[in-house]
Amino acid sequence: MRMLYFTTAYNAELLDRVHEEFLLRWQELGHEACILVPDPNRKRQSRWLVEEGAIKVYRPAVSMLRSDRVLNNIGRRLTEYSYFFSLLRDYLHFLRQHPEIELIHVESVYPLGAIAALASLVDRRPFVPTIRGGDLIADDSISYGFARYKRVQALLKLTFARAAAIRSVSPSASAMAKQFGCPEQKIITIGRNIRDEYFERDQAAFRAESRAWLRQHYPAIAGRKVIVAAGRLLPVKGFDDLIRAMVGLPQAVALICGPNRVDEKLGDYGEYLTQLAQNYGVADRIILTGGIPREQMPQYFAGADVMAVPSIIEGGNRTVLEAATLGVPFVATRSAGTPEFFSAAAGINIEPHRPDQLWAGLTTILTERSEQAQARSMRCQQEAQQFYSPHVAQRLATLYAAILAKLPISGNF
Repeated sequence: MRMLYFTTAYNAELLDRVHEEFLLRWQELGHEACILVPDPNRKRQSRWLVEEGAIKVYRPAVSMLRSDRVLNNIGRRLTEYSYFFSLLRDYLHFLRQHPEIELIHVESVYPLGAIAALASLVDRRPFVPTIRGGDLIADDSISYGFARYKRVQALLKLTFARAAAIRSVSPSASAMAKQFGCPEQKIITIGRNIRDEYFERDQAAFRAESRAWLRQHYPAIAGRKVIVAAGRLLPVKGFDDLIRAMVGLPQAVALICGPNRVDEKLGDYGEYLTQLAQNYGVADRIILTGGIPREQMPQYFAGADVMAVPSIIEGGNRTVLEAATLGVPFVATRSAGTPEFFSAAAGINIEPHRPDQLWAGLTTILTERSEQAQARSMRCQQEAQQFYSPHVAQRLATLYAAILAKLPISGNF
């Protein structure tokens, strides 16, 4: 199969290693792939930049010319995505120049899925969008999600109608798609792959090293259990509920790892969380680490006793998968999506906006006997194997082969 991988951002360094690893596994299966990704920053050189390598990357400049910027202003006003129309133009141009492409893997339902849907009115090659992040979230109370907007909702309906299938990254994301009118038979749940390095190491040794490193780096941890939570500091992540739950966990320190953001309603969210921790009397046990380089995050996960994911709503939280691969159990809201891939023997699922349930779950895991903790850790590692890149690539290859053969796609892949 010859596949186009259509995404909003890509570089072959650490930030996007997870995508590169998937595509390399795809090639190992005997298939071909190339990448199309917009470049909003290039103002000079040629309009199209082609990067040779194991995976060829095509980068159209979507904001180089005055005509681009006019289209981008229109796109921002009409679609909530500045590069919508300039990228639609370049996507169609690419397809005309590459008749060998058989199928398009689209790395979001919105905006890229909508772009592919409009293009499919002209070019009928099948495309499969992946539900990502805020694609299908519509929550004005936390000012989050593309689907809050009426025009986006109309484009989502077109996307669901035109797509050959919709790849969901979690059971929760599947439910969101159905809520917005996607036919159930089109939804195939295949989790995202996570980086190979999470699987290809001595887990026990790495966890021991990471525990020692964390305690040296953060002296406040001394003598306490470690809870790690990760993500951008935004209300949708539910970190305020973790702070409330910490009142009943005097034996623990919580590391909240992620870059600060400004919320439309609450302002500087890091300052809001800091003040909340002071109000609840837990400021000495809440550490806002700031943004952590992605290459260091495995150390934070592996050094934790438990992962806390109190998200209000997400399409598919990745940190649950990464931590579980390292043998770290979790307490996570069902609305985070990915916890539903795991059994109760691996982690504990709770309802969102329930700091009491978060406290109870964290207490359960933090007070388990050594043999119970070891059994839970082993179960996490076993159940996380489904997110190893070779397995994900094989499942998607099976799905895409069925689509090209015009076979029924309902069921498991």
